[in-house]
Amino acid sequence: MHHDAVRDLDVRIANVSESERQIKQRLDAATEASNAAAAKERQASAAMLVQEHWMALIAATASAPDKIIIDGSGKVAVAPQLMASMPEPLRSTVQKDAPDWARGIIKARHELGKAWQQAEAAKADWKRKAEALSAEQQRIEKSRKILDAITSGQWAASIEGDSMTMRPANDSDPGNVARMPLADLESSFVHAAQAFTHLSTTTDSVLELRESLKKERSALAKSQPERASQLDEEQRQTDEKVRKGLRLPPGFGQGLGM
Repeated sequence: MHHDAVRDLDVRIANVSESERQIKQRLDAATEASNAAAAKERQASAAMLVQEHWMALIAATASAPDKIIIDGSGKVAVAPQLMASMPEPLRSTVQKDAPDWARGIIKARHELGKAWQQAEAAKADWKRKAEALSAEQQRIEKSRKILDAITSGQWAASIEGDSMTMRPANDSDPGNVARMPLADLESSFVHAAQAFTHLSTTTDSVLELRESLKKERSALAKSQPERASQLDEEQRQTDEKVRKGLRLPPGFGQGLGM
């Protein structure tokens, strides 16, 4: 019986040892799993902290997207003045590799900024062109009215240097004049006004010369009656040349008998 008891004790001791071994294995496995979980938690916490720092950096530069860029080496770069104003965790964050989402936001901001600048430039250009067109239309309308007044005989105009002087055609008051720079008028209308005033001056000179010749021939016809018909014919020829040159209506002048 003593031997049986010893064997039974040995068996129980062996079972306990096996149980202890299994418990130790399970404990070791649990410890390893716990350590792995703790390591993953630390990694997750560190990654989360990095993400939080980048989120803070992105938020801190939201109002100055032109001060943060992706440089030629693919790194995030912040303007020195802005960098100096940041707290230390953010300054350190800039030195690290940026996550893809942060890089995407920085690039998107720059693209949006460029698109906004282009839109603003286009808007400003359109406004300038619209204002220039409106001013040009007003200048053309003003020029047209002035030219109409000149060609209709309501106003007499003269151009000297870079200005035009105008006065009512039937007003002899020398002080009742208007002067305006030629730069304020549309160029084609200025040329038309110049041509018309030149033509008017030329017409007046031609008519004055024709009237002078008429008087001279009339005086000669009285003093030399024998040449009256010849002088009358010469005057008719002069009148015809004047009529054709100035495009006056048929019958203009009627010789010495006008």
